[in-house]
Amino acid sequence: MSLAHAFAPRANVMPNPAAAIARRYRDADLRDRIAAATPHGLVAMLYSGGREALAAAAAATSAGDAAARVAATTRGLRILDALDAALDHGRGGTVARALADAYAQVRAVTVAASSERRADLFAGAATQLGELARAWGKIEVTAR
Repeated sequence: MSLAHAFAPRANVMPNPAAAIARRYRDADLRDRIAAATPHGLVAMLYSGGREALAAAAAATSAGDAAARVAATTRGLRILDALDAALDHGRGGTVARALADAYAQVRAVTVAASSERRADLFAGAATQLGELARAWGKIEVTAR
């Protein structure tokens, strides 16, 4: 799964031409940022997108907007899948296993949040992903 695909929302319905133009500019900006990012930076982008998706799912749940909740939940789960797929278990050892377990935990909370329609669980999943993002941000990347 590509990083751009993980971030892309499923609904392509544009309410007006101005929104379509704005969407094209956002998509172009995202493609440029992805192309310029380091592997470490790409993971950071996934964390950011995942937190945003889960926060959007919480907001949609609170607002009673089922379609937006499902779209945001799906986007969040796709990002979790991309994070999980990026793990190198051969080189990552116990760290990769711990991250896989953490992603599974966030995924389980996210699914429960959606099925139970609980904004607090979405917020908790976003917080968990935020904690992982903060830890990831503290990793010093050395040039090879």
